[in-house]
Amino acid sequence: MGASPVSNDMNRTRNANGPAGAVGTCTGSRRDFLHTATFGAAAASLLAVPGLSVIAGPSKACGDPFQSQREAAEAFLRSYYASKDGLDIDSFVLHWAETGIRAEDHVLGVNCGPVTDRNGIRASFGGLFPRVGTPGRFSKFFHATGDLNYGVISEFVDVPGTFFARGFDLMTVNVLTGGLISHYIDHWDSWQLAQTDITGSGDPTTTPDPFSPTGPKNSVPVALQLAPVHANGVPRFSEPCSPPIPSPNSASAELLQYVNRLHDALSKGDSGPVAALFTDDCLLIHPLLHRGPPGYGTFCRGIQVRGRNAVASILKSAVHLLPDGEDSILERVIGSLAGGGYQWRSGGIYANQGLTRQGIFGATALDFSGDQISRMSVKFDTFHLTQDQRSAIQDALDQACLSTNEGP
Repeated sequence: MGASPVSNDMNRTRNANGPAGAVGTCTGSRRDFLHTATFGAAAASLLAVPGLSVIAGPSKACGDPFQSQREAAEAFLRSYYASKDGLDIDSFVLHWAETGIRAEDHVLGVNCGPVTDRNGIRASFGGLFPRVGTPGRFSKFFHATGDLNYGVISEFVDVPGTFFARGFDLMTVNVLTGGLISHYIDHWDSWQLAQTDITGSGDPTTTPDPFSPTGPKNSVPVALQLAPVHANGVPRFSEPCSPPIPSPNSASAELLQYVNRLHDALSKGDSGPVAALFTDDCLLIHPLLHRGPPGYGTFCRGIQVRGRNAVASILKSAVHLLPDGEDSILERVIGSLAGGGYQWRSGGIYANQGLTRQGIFGATALDFSGDQISRMSVKFDTFHLTQDQRSAIQDALDQACLSTNEGP
């Protein structure tokens, strides 16, 4: 097997942004040490996911006043996914609040039912863990941004054989109460799956890769088959909650002000003020940058672009067509200027599409360097777009004259 795509991209980022050995922040900082020490183990496990390709995150500013909050948020989510991936139910449930828990997945359906408690989480995941069977073959942490005082948005991979034969990456909005998860909402793109998982019966088994404990040629059953996501190609529908369940912000006043300013410009289709909020070496991740049929790889480089000029070009060409752009509606803000993001719902031409036919629901994670955005990651189910809408966006992106380094 060739060199790790993770390490290659990290080296390119180091050469471009700082001295050899600098990862994330200034050389010698505690966050640099933690990130370097933990990234190697994470990269090794992520390489077990076929098709993974990564562009390393941009450099952070030295003397960051939010460094301790960022470290704490990342450490909490790393611990959460380590216990989940290790099938350690006793450790896993300790990351959840005692009571008042709501769990949602805005691809598969909305949760209008009563809240649950930590015992309910134990019963739900305690039944799933034995079906997964093999520790280390469930969920791989990738990224987190947020503040334990409010909430954290995490990104991770559910590996092949968990819910589908193919692995896929997810973004979860974790609302925290007393530093523990009280509400989580999963966002993902079903277009990332194999066609049979999207519209058909789904493959009943998956063949693990060479790094899997079960061996490269040993097909194993999918632990909890969720296919098809959109049976017979009809976009999935779920009745909206009636009355609607409130989605209060869980954010600092400063982030609320910042996101309101950002989203106000996006919803008006005013790309200039939005682009001005990004760092020169920012990273944008967006599922509609993928070109082609379903089945793109986890954290595919084809949905990533680097640099403010590239982001400005994308927004100028396509903000009026993107579901998270013009006419979108701000639903909830999470976190602080240490990190976080927001949830949104599409309006305008997409107002009657999406899971509940009230707009496509998505999430946007934000990392900051000073008062600028160093990383923006967007996640939603792009299957709800029509082919004409998808083609119009692709044509607009062609006008941006961009190369997105399409990966596996």
